[in-house]
Amino acid sequence: MGQYILGRLYQTVLVLFGVSAVVFLLLHISGDPAVLLLPQDATKEAIEQFRHAHGFDQPLYVQFYRFLSGAVRGDLGNSLKFNQPALALVLDRFPATLELALAALVISIVTGIPLGIISAMKRNSPVDTSAMVLSMLGQSVPAFWLGIMMILLLSVKWQIFPPFGRGGISHLILPAISLSTWSAARVARLTRSGMIDVLGQEYIRTARAKGLANLVVVQRHALKNAILPIITVLGLDLGGFLGGAVITETIFAWPGVGQLAMQSIYSRDYPVVQATVLLVATGYVLINLLVDVAYAYLNPRIRFG
Repeated sequence: MGQYILGRLYQTVLVLFGVSAVVFLLLHISGDPAVLLLPQDATKEAIEQFRHAHGFDQPLYVQFYRFLSGAVRGDLGNSLKFNQPALALVLDRFPATLELALAALVISIVTGIPLGIISAMKRNSPVDTSAMVLSMLGQSVPAFWLGIMMILLLSVKWQIFPPFGRGGISHLILPAISLSTWSAARVARLTRSGMIDVLGQEYIRTARAKGLANLVVVQRHALKNAILPIITVLGLDLGGFLGGAVITETIFAWPGVGQLAMQSIYSRDYPVVQATVLLVATGYVLINLLVDVAYAYLNPRIRFG
C-alpha cells in the first residue's frame, strides 16, 4: 500500500506539471492582459512598461520557468487586478466552494443511494419507474436552467429562500440542490444497477434462507458489495463540484473559487487563474487517491501493487 501511495503521489506531480503547462499556454495565447487592465487611452509607453513590470515581454519558456520556480515555493505571483498574492485570493474563496461542494455531495448521497436501493428492491414496479424517470430528468435538466427556475419560484415568487449570496443554511440550499441534481440522479441509477446485480447472487439468497431480515441483507451484504463503483462516482463528483461549480456560483452570486475564476478569465488575470486551476487540480487528484485507498478497506480482496 505504501508503494502504491508513493507511486500515485509521483503521478500527481506529473499531472500538476501537465495541467500547469496547458493552462499557462492557453492563457498566454488568449490575449494581452494589458489591453483589459489598462485604460483605453493608455500610451504605448505605458503598455510596454506594464508588460515589462510583469515579465510579459520575456519569452514564454522564461515566463513558464519563473512561474514553476515560484509555484514550488508556494508563490504563484500577484493578481494583476487586485495587486495581492494570487494564492491568498484563491484560498480566501476556497472555504465557500468547499462548503457548497460538500453540501452537494451530502444531497447526492442521501437522495441518490436510498432512491437506487428502493428502485432495485421494487424492480419493475411503479415506484421503480417513477424513481428512474426522476433520475432521467435529473440528468437531463441543465444546472443553470434549474438554478434560474428555483430562484424565480422559490425566491422571487414564494420568497422561501434567499436568491443570492452566502450566509446561513438558507443561502446554501438552492445552489447545493442545483449543483447536486445531476450527481444524485447518476448515483441513483448506478446504485440501482449495482444492487440488482448483487441481489441476484447466491450468497444473498443464502442470507435470506438463514432468516436474516431484509434490511440486514441489504445493508450488510448487498450494499457493501455494490458500494465500490458508487464511491468512485462520488469521488469524481466531489472533484467536479470543486472545479465545476462556476455556473452555479455565478448564478447564485456565491463567493467561491468558481466565481473568482470566471472574473479572472474575463480580465485575463493570469496568476489568479493559474492558482485556481492548480488548487482545484490538486484537490481532484488527492480525492481520487483517497478513493483508491478506500477500496482496500472496503473490499479486502483488492490489493494494490
